[in-house]
Amino acid sequence: MNTNNYPDTKKNEDRGRRVSLSGKAANAAVKPKEAERKPVMAKEPARSESSKPIAPHTSVETRLETGTAKTPFDDPIKNRTKAPVEAPVDHSNDSPIEKPIETPIVPPVNPPSRNPIQQPISDSFRFPAPSQEPIICAIDHGYGNIKTSNFCFPANVKPCDETFGFNTDVLTYEGKSYSIGIGHKEFRADKILDQDYYILTLAAIGKELARRKLSTAHVVIAAGLPLTWAEEQHERFREYLMQKPHVDFTYMDTDFHVDIQTVFVFRQGIAAVANQLGSFKGTNMLVDIGNGTMNVMNINEKVAIQESCFTEKYGTYQCILLAREMLQRKFGGLPTDAQIERYLRSLNADIGEGYKAVIHETAKKYVAGIFHRLREHEYNPTLMRLWVIGGGGCLLRNFGEYDKERVTFIEDLRANAKGYERMARYELDKQRKKREQHERQ
Repeated sequence: MNTNNYPDTKKNEDRGRRVSLSGKAANAAVKPKEAERKPVMAKEPARSESSKPIAPHTSVETRLETGTAKTPFDDPIKNRTKAPVEAPVDHSNDSPIEKPIETPIVPPVNPPSRNPIQQPISDSFRFPAPSQEPIICAIDHGYGNIKTSNFCFPANVKPCDETFGFNTDVLTYEGKSYSIGIGHKEFRADKILDQDYYILTLAAIGKELARRKLSTAHVVIAAGLPLTWAEEQHERFREYLMQKPHVDFTYMDTDFHVDIQTVFVFRQGIAAVANQLGSFKGTNMLVDIGNGTMNVMNINEKVAIQESCFTEKYGTYQCILLAREMLQRKFGGLPTDAQIERYLRSLNADIGEGYKAVIHETAKKYVAGIFHRLREHEYNPTLMRLWVIGGGGCLLRNFGEYDKERVTFIEDLRANAKGYERMARYELDKQRKKREQHERQ
């Protein structure tokens, strides 16, 4: 059929063709916009908690708590299908592998304090490593005070009730409690006649370990005896301090466990100046005035003369006893020993002027007696220098008459204990070198 003969029909076909083309163009223009609104993306499987990205500054503990840390127990197949846990889940019925990993809790080494109100010792105690070097506890067992390298406290011990709350300085050993540092101990030339000095030794060890924040340690005790008594009492005093290789005790609410490896016993006086012997040129006399005894030794050209050692029972407590007797005669009443000692040390005490005058006069007589005894041991102030150590040095300085240019005072009350520590360290180093030499051979 010839369509050219029908013009209206041709127009209609052309019109339909144009409409169809315009519709296709419109559809082509709409499709890009729809693609922008709805991008086609591949479906991604859900992430498990362990596969989530980890923050760069998240700590290991936090990752363990939240379950994001990778561990040998992670199951990659299970983790791919697990949904994130938004709330705590009860794992009590799970298998050991499925339980969440928790940060291990390390119990504190230091036992809790028995006194919830007062804790005089730091909480951060620790046990020593097996290879740790032993702790040297140097102790000067004085008749008036116990001195270590870092502490000084009265040398007195009394049995007490542990529940008695006025004194917190209480040591418990083998089921018995003792109050430390109250009162004054009776003078005894032999210190091993009772257990008092052993209890005081444990208190000194406890103080030194507490300072180092230790409750368990291997300990080497470095002690001393008066010059002329050391030779006779040396071995017995060593056995006395070594009576138990392992000892457990409680001091100031802390339990201590101590292994005593060995005990060194040195001579008092010379230990205090052993590191200064280079200054002892010419002829010198060393006097150590303690609470109970006075020790004298000659040192010539840096060498201690053992034959010139003397020990006399003429310590500072003799001065206190003499002052008490004179005060009792004149006033009929007595100040305390602490008040008398305070005046002797500092020339000041809260007592009447009459009491001070009597104490002052008594102290001058006592110091004159010291110089008299030194002269009996060939002390000549014009030919030799005098070195004074111990608590009695303050009496010579405050009440004595002497040439200040030729008398030297070592005022550190812990000088002997520090000397014991130096000498014990030297002995330990010598033993270590000998062992190493033997092993090399």
